[in-house]
Amino acid sequence: MAWRALLLAVLLGSCAPRPRLRGPHQGLPAYRQALEQLTRSGCVFTNVDREITVFATRLTDDFRRLLRTEYRRVFGFPLEQGRGSLERLLQATRGQLAFFLYADASEFSWGEMEGSDSVWKVSLLVAGREPRPGQVRHVESPAPTVRAFFPFIGEFGRSYLVSFPPAPGDGGDVPTTEAVTLLLASAFGKLQLEWPGPR
Repeated sequence: MAWRALLLAVLLGSCAPRPRLRGPHQGLPAYRQALEQLTRSGCVFTNVDREITVFATRLTDDFRRLLRTEYRRVFGFPLEQGRGSLERLLQATRGQLAFFLYADASEFSWGEMEGSDSVWKVSLLVAGREPRPGQVRHVESPAPTVRAFFPFIGEFGRSYLVSFPPAPGDGGDVPTTEAVTLLLASAFGKLQLEWPGPR
């Protein structure tokens, strides 16, 4: 019985891996600090098998400003002039509650979250409101480009931009200052990544 408790403790302790912040580009300290503060991670296990590991960064207005500065440092021109998938998606989600999400599933096809028949469904939980599904879009930019800004991504997972435009019942309100929870749910289990509101 003791070995089961030990195994459970090991699994739970490894369910929130720390972001690896050493990519091909060393960002400014302010960017790296913001990235670490706004990134959450977790895993879902079935018995002892890891089904998925997820890292998600909340793209606040302040973080986007830092990201634009880093982008110019890497490429020499403004992010708004970039033509890649990452740049287009960041531009398309301005003014929305959005997250950069990296998913590494044990079965590669199970990490696909963009389609309507994907194994994992992504939704937003805000206190006092109904859960809301997100718009999930695959970031097709080459891994070295994405890793320059989100160095925790690996070689075998997939990157997404998840956004939540204002819902009709919200009166145009985007919950940018409230505590929010990103929920990933599937037949394997659920993963909740939480960001507190401002203090």
